[in-house]
Amino acid sequence: MKAKRILSTLMVLIILVSMISAAGIVSADAAAPSITLKAVTNLTNNNAQINATVNNSSKAKITKVGFQLGTKSGSWTTTKSENINRTNGFNAWYLMSKWYGKLKSNQTYYYRFFITTGGKNKYSSIGSFKTKSDTPTITVNGVTNKTHNNAQINAKVSNPYKVKVTKVGFQIGTKSGTWLATKSEPISKTSDFSTWYLMSKWYGSLKANTTYYYRFFITVGGKDYYSSIKNFKTDPVPVTTNNYPKINALNISRIYQPKNDPYMYCLKLSTATAYAYVYKNYRTAGKDIDYTSTMVNNWSTHNKQVYNGTRSKLNLQSIYDNLKKGIPVVVYYYKNTNGYNYGHASVIIGYNGNTSKLEEKGFTVMEIKNQGNVKLNSKKYFTDYANSPQSDYYSAKSCYVRLDSWLNYIGKYYGNLTTVRLSIPTK
Repeated sequence: MKAKRILSTLMVLIILVSMISAAGIVSADAAAPSITLKAVTNLTNNNAQINATVNNSSKAKITKVGFQLGTKSGSWTTTKSENINRTNGFNAWYLMSKWYGKLKSNQTYYYRFFITTGGKNKYSSIGSFKTKSDTPTITVNGVTNKTHNNAQINAKVSNPYKVKVTKVGFQIGTKSGTWLATKSEPISKTSDFSTWYLMSKWYGSLKANTTYYYRFFITVGGKDYYSSIKNFKTDPVPVTTNNYPKINALNISRIYQPKNDPYMYCLKLSTATAYAYVYKNYRTAGKDIDYTSTMVNNWSTHNKQVYNGTRSKLNLQSIYDNLKKGIPVVVYYYKNTNGYNYGHASVIIGYNGNTSKLEEKGFTVMEIKNQGNVKLNSKKYFTDYANSPQSDYYSAKSCYVRLDSWLNYIGKYYGNLTTVRLSIPTK
C-alpha cells in the first residue's frame, strides 16, 4: 500500500515537471539572451565601429545595452550604455568617435558588449581590434641610372592621413643594417610624394661590382620612420675598347693669304686650303703655299671621291681609315643650285675622339682664317693647336677646329647645305 502511494506521488511530480517545461519555466538559462560579436567596421587611424547581434528567442525583457573598452584585455577604462526596452533580438553597434572619443593610432583595443536583463548584466566574449597607423608609409621603387660607380635610389611616400613630414633621407652601406652614411633634407609635406637620390650627388662615387644596402626614412613628430632595407649591385668596371685610337694631326702644307689678294678667296671661301692641299704634295710639311697659283688648275683631276651624301650618313669610317694611312681627307659641304655647287671645303687632318665609337667632334679640320699675310705653319703653332681643335668654329682662337663645329658653322653660314663630299688626293 505504501509502495503504491510513493509511485503515485512520483507520477504526479513527473506530470508537473512536464507541464512546467512546456510553459518555458524550466531551461530558462538555455534560452536566455546571448550576444554574438560581429566584425569591426569603419576602422581608421583614430576611429572604429564595434558591432554585435543580441539573440533573444526567450523574449526576455532587456533594459540596457552597452560596451566596455580598454587597451588591456579584461581591464576596462570606459563603460558606456543606453537604456532600452526590448523583448526581441536586435543588432547593436557603437561608433567610437561618438560614444568614446578619438582613438590612438596603431593601438590595440579590447572590448565587449553587455545587456541588462532581470537586473543582471550578461556579457559577450571579448573582442579586439587595432587602429591603423597614421604614419606615412614608404614604398621603395628600386634603382635607376645604375653604372659601375653610380646609382639612383627611388621611393614613394604615401600619406593618406595628411600628417606633417618634416624630413626625408636615406642610409647606405655595404652591410645590411651597418650604414656608411646618413643623408637627409628638411621638407614640409602633408600629402603623398616621391623622393629619389643620385649617389654621385648625395653620397659620392660608388665602388664597382659592389653590393650596397639602403633604406629611406622620414621624420614625423620628431620621430624617424624607416622603409624596408633593399640592395643593389653596381656594374663591373666597363671594358675600355680602343678600336679607334688617337691619330695625331698630319702636318701638311698650309696656305696663307698673300698681300695681293684681289679676289679675297682665302678670306671669303677658304676653299683654297683644299685646292692647295690636293694640288701640291701634301706630304711636304712646313711649306706655306700661295693659293693663287693653284686656282688655275682643275683640282678634280687630283683627287678621288670616297663619299658623297648627306651629313646624317657621313662615312666617318672612311675618314678614319685614310687618316690612319697618313692621308688627310678633303671635306666639301655644299648644295647644288642651278647646276652650280655652292659651299665650302677644307681638310681633315687628325682624330682625337671616342676610342670605342667614331664621332664627328673627334676629327680635326685645318682651316684658313682672315689673318692677312701671316705664315701660320710654324712648328710651334702646329704643336700648340693642331691636336687641340677648338669647339667653336666662329670664335676659335686657332685654325684647327672640330669637324662637327665646322659643319655646323658652314651649314649655317651658307644656308641649307645638303651634301658632304669626302675626297683624298691622287699623285
